[in-house]
Amino acid sequence: MSDFISANGVMFRICYKNGTPAKGKEIYEGQKLCKCPNCINRNKYDRGTWNQVTAWTKDVARLNDLADFLKGWECKSEASIKTTYYDFDSETN
Repeated sequence: MSDFISANGVMFRICYKNGTPAKGKEIYEGQKLCKCPNCINRNKYDRGTWNQVTAWTKDVARLNDLADFLKGWECKSEASIKTTYYDFDSETN
């Protein structure tokens, strides 16, 4: 069973490396389905899938920033794409 935490109106799943719970080793994962016009139309009329983003961090102090990122994310794609992944702890984000 997964544990969850909420930050800035977004739910995050608490995960662990290799699935082994350990204090101080939590990974906070958030997901969002895209609600851009292309995804809405593809889902509504073509029975296609929504594009999706998954982002995570190990730093609980960054959850509000991660929540804001997820709230503002859109795929901006006319086509169905694979899930986009972001490691929020990397220096490139």
